[in-house]
Amino acid sequence: MPHTNMGPRILEQAGWGLWLMSLVCLVGVFSYFSKEYSLQNTGRLVFSTAGQLSLIGDEARPVQSFFDTNDPNDQMGKLVLGKDLLIFYNAIPKTGSRSLDNAVVRSIAANKSFEKQSNLTFQLIPPEAFADSEVLNKFVKSRSIPTYIRGHAMCDVFASVFRIVYINAVRDPVERVISNYYFDVFGDNSSTATHGGENWPETIDECIQIPTHPCNAAIDYYRAVTLRQFCGMEDACRTVSRWTLERAKVNAQRYTVVGLTSDMEATVKALQMLVPDLLDGILPHYQQYRDEFRDTTKTIQKPKPQPQTVQILRQQMMLQYEFYEFLSARFRRLKQLLDIS
Repeated sequence: MPHTNMGPRILEQAGWGLWLMSLVCLVGVFSYFSKEYSLQNTGRLVFSTAGQLSLIGDEARPVQSFFDTNDPNDQMGKLVLGKDLLIFYNAIPKTGSRSLDNAVVRSIAANKSFEKQSNLTFQLIPPEAFADSEVLNKFVKSRSIPTYIRGHAMCDVFASVFRIVYINAVRDPVERVISNYYFDVFGDNSSTATHGGENWPETIDECIQIPTHPCNAAIDYYRAVTLRQFCGMEDACRTVSRWTLERAKVNAQRYTVVGLTSDMEATVKALQMLVPDLLDGILPHYQQYRDEFRDTTKTIQKPKPQPQTVQILRQQMMLQYEFYEFLSARFRRLKQLLDIS
């Protein structure tokens, strides 16, 4: 057999093989990153950690989660694009909701089609809808989108074609109860007192020391309201229990943002980042009017409670604090991943 030099041919074949392998790798990398990035028709390049797209109408929208979770129902931290939205803010009393409400409305004032349904007087979300799913759903369906509704209603699942964006904020449970008590006794610069009178204890310390006084029924309501509003419409939600807490945790996953009263500016920043097409510009509006609304909505009198009163309330609100810490941890994680200082 004649001798042939196979070396160059082998090297040539190996070179072609390496070139083909490199090409395959490049195609794979391009395919991966094409799933991770999507260019919206607005020209905005949006990163999607989940690498998913959901098709709504003719527009592809990214599904973006800032939480390490496999639960597709967890909406916390997911980017919401577009203006075909209904923003549902079932505000917890005495959490700074009127200041946040003002910022939301001002940030979208230029959108003439945007409909504000403010519930400062408990009128536009009718009181009978607060704990009645059928009535609340009927009210929601009657809105035109985009729309924003606010009120002290229970969390609910809406049988609607609208895309619902749930938002909220929570406050330290004892601080919130104390603020609620004195707000109802003394009112603020924009609201009158709803409790009080000659036989009503002016301080929460006095009230707790008289267990049979009706003021304690008011405190019972204040203690339960946050868990109840997140728990929802079921009758079992009316009573604070482990079941109520766990249901509230599940429903909290419906919310794009649940911020903190103690960190409201970061809450506003998160809303601006995650609902950019409707809430872009909310931060400067909040910063501009924050002090004005703080003065307007500040309770007229709020004596410092005795340490014993704080201790009693904390002991009575173990489940409420578990929920508060649960939401606080989620919000800290959200701030970290959104790079909010």
